[in-house]
Amino acid sequence: MVNGEETSKVTLDTSLDGDELTMDELAQYFKELKSRYEILLLQNKSLKKKNKVLKNKLDIVFKEKNDLSICFEKIKKDFHDHKLVCKGKSPSIVFDKNKFLGIQKCIIVLDSTLK
Repeated sequence: MVNGEETSKVTLDTSLDGDELTMDELAQYFKELKSRYEILLLQNKSLKKKNKVLKNKLDIVFKEKNDLSICFEKIKKDFHDHKLVCKGKSPSIVFDKNKFLGIQKCIIVLDSTLK
């Protein structure tokens, strides 16, 4: 509910037998209906704002995941080159294995968060 407001329920207590309503009862019913409608409009506006904020956060997460994936692929290639260096098949390349493992861990966390 918006700001802790409790939505009022529209109820009809008729004083007449059958389906006939007095003008006062109809007026009260429509007043309650209008009040409920205004509350729902405020809730809708609030939810739209929250939805926009969440979409922006999701865009940030996807961008960060993409950046990490690109970095991960580069470090993965560097790691592969490093393994070749260790076997004596190419020139020496500086590599930080902890950085590689850290980025790999971040990508796994992001993947599991987005699923």
